[in-house]
Amino acid sequence: KMCTQIKWRTTRWKTHEAVERDYLAQTANYTATGPPFALLLVGDASDHSAGYRDIDDSIWIIRHARSTTEIPRLIVAGVLPTARPTPSALRVARSSPR
Repeated sequence: KMCTQIKWRTTRWKTHEAVERDYLAQTANYTATGPPFALLLVGDASDHSAGYRDIDDSIWIIRHARSTTEIPRLIVAGVLPTARPTPSALRVARSSPR
């Protein structure tokens, strides 16, 4: 048994801390009755016309305990671009030099 929390947002995320503030507590609660690890996947459907963030900046591991006596949970968080013009559109074409 493994927990996967999937969320979708229409506003651009700026920091890991902002994503954790918005979604970590609920994801950690879902691990209370199972293994102490989970996936937190967030679809970022904001405007990507300027391009996408590097994948290395968009995936990280969170060590989180809901209390001081609890075994910390390990949560793999990932924020991935969604709402692309086509699924294969990984990058926006560069504008020509002026």
